[in-house]
Amino acid sequence: MRAKRLKPIARPFTEVAAAAMGRGTKSSTHPPFVGMFNGSLANARVFERLLHWSIVQGFREFYKFISPCKNPFYKKGDSLEEETWMTRRQIRHSLAYLSCDRVQETTGEKAEKMRTSYVWRRRGGGNLHWYDINYEYFTERYAETLQNKVWLDSDPLVEE
Repeated sequence: MRAKRLKPIARPFTEVAAAAMGRGTKSSTHPPFVGMFNGSLANARVFERLLHWSIVQGFREFYKFISPCKNPFYKKGDSLEEETWMTRRQIRHSLAYLSCDRVQETTGEKAEKMRTSYVWRRRGGGNLHWYDINYEYFTERYAETLQNKVWLDSDPLVEE
């Protein structure tokens, strides 16, 4: 089976995303970009799953459910609650920190919120949400994290 070719603009994001998700490191407890989210493992875990699905979907907008439901499009294992083993409340709290609603016309404060959000979200009705990663802001913040060495020093599994 031939590997899918990524668009040229996606290549740098693929490398940064793979590095951020800890591919090739010995740590399996949490992704190494926890420092970007003020040390919140919950926020890092939700973002890591959204980042994973963005890569799987070819850097396009994708849908996820918050929790299992009776929606006709729902398939078992298709919710963030099942993937992260977190409660619906924890996921909603993390999404409030990580994302903002995507709208067409933005000015002032809303435009700044969209520029500085890790994830753009579009509500699909009820439990269904569409997500898109803001890769420009993510790579900017990840570079700052690496430069400032904002890591959790207490993790014994991370080798330097």
